[in-house]
Amino acid sequence: MTAAPVIDLDDRPAARRAGASVAQRLLALARERYTFGRSSSGEVYAVPKAGPPIARLIRGGPTSLRAELAAIFYRQSGQVASSGALADTMCTIEGLGQSDDPVELHLRTAADGDDV
Repeated sequence: MTAAPVIDLDDRPAARRAGASVAQRLLALARERYTFGRSSSGEVYAVPKAGPPIARLIRGGPTSLRAELAAIFYRQSGQVASSGALADTMCTIEGLGQSDDPVELHLRTAADGDDV
């Protein structure tokens, strides 16, 4: 019996070839654009590699990473990622983030006139 082949998800061209699943392609896209980590409260977050280094939690809300990945994937491939592929991708990202040492995330505030 032969062992199943190992797919190196850091090898972006291999993850994007025709045989790669949509979840594998989404994960390669996410790893290309984000660094993942775990906050001191245990929440997994993503920080964009380009642009302002603002952490966004993996779970939650209208600005979720899941929705952004789905939109990027559609713009690049013309395909709609299934909810199953997105769920598999987000679960894998959470697992990757959980393996990191916790980092304290800081809330940034700024003045806007008399408001904070």
